Amino acid sequence: MAATSAVKPAIKAVVYRNTGTDGTPTWTAQTIIRDVNVSKPWDFGDASTRASRAKLFHPTQMDIQVTMTARCDDADAGYVAIDNAACSAAMLDLLILDGPITTEGSRGVRAYFHVSDTGQDQAIGNILYKNYEFKPGFNTNRLPQYVVMGSGSSITATDPGS
Repeated sequence: MAATSAVKPAIKAVVYRNTGTDGTPTWTAQTIIRDVNVSKPWDFGDASTRASRAKLFHPTQMDIQVTMTARCDDADAGYVAIDNAACSAAMLDLLILDGPITTEGSRGVRAYFHVSDTGQDQAIGNILYKNYEFKPGFNTNRLPQYVVMGSGSSITATDPGS
């Protein structure tokens, strides 16, 4: 199906956690998540030569940076998995999309992520949320991938920069 021009409300973006295996993933939406910020800036190496007085650069590595805010809920399996990973140095297999997994054209990243608990504001009038930072980690099953959802929830995955 051809893409059509439309506004993409951020509330329709979804973070999925794999509760299955790497080869046969079971994607579970993490509905406890409130705010997500994904960025993929490149590091640049100096590629200058004497052929030009202008500095020349070339992308070398992509720094996949993800932050999330999750409402604290000890009965929610997603929250518990994220918080446990932050305390144990375990990694989570996440699929972070700008739309539902069932929507053809949704885009995002898939990687095994290390989780870091970056804070919790416990002011007297607040509802408790925790802030987390996610960094891709080495895993023998999979390197970080850029993904685009195809028809029938199929995933087309490519390595960053390829």
